[in-house]
Amino acid sequence: MKPIACLIPFFFLTVLLVSCKPDKGPLTRQEADAVMARYLEQEIHGVYLLYLNADTLSESIPIAIERYGESDTVEARNVFAYFIDEVPMANWTHPCRHVWVGKEDGSCTVHIADIGPGMGKWIRIDVRDKR
Repeated sequence: MKPIACLIPFFFLTVLLVSCKPDKGPLTRQEADAVMARYLEQEIHGVYLLYLNADTLSESIPIAIERYGESDTVEARNVFAYFIDEVPMANWTHPCRHVWVGKEDGSCTVHIADIGPGMGKWIRIDVRDKR
């Protein structure tokens, strides 16, 4: 019985080491797009346009978020910054969101807005009609 009892701690140590996920580094653009695809599937219904801010691929930038006539500039740092236009055919205020996917952990931060950003460095990457 003693030889088996001596192996039990090694068994648990092996399970612990195998279950630990190695740090694989920051998210790639493709992984961030996959996070966004899951978010869109769960949260957005109907027609939308999806944009990615090209500047956030390499640096942090200030992005103006406007809602109910109030504007707040938020620093997009260490994220992939996406913008979802929920009513693409509307001209003025209408539902839209900024979704930031963290480059380190893939977490989503959502900023609800009613006016889209200036189109400067925003690249349209997806158009869907989920009606």
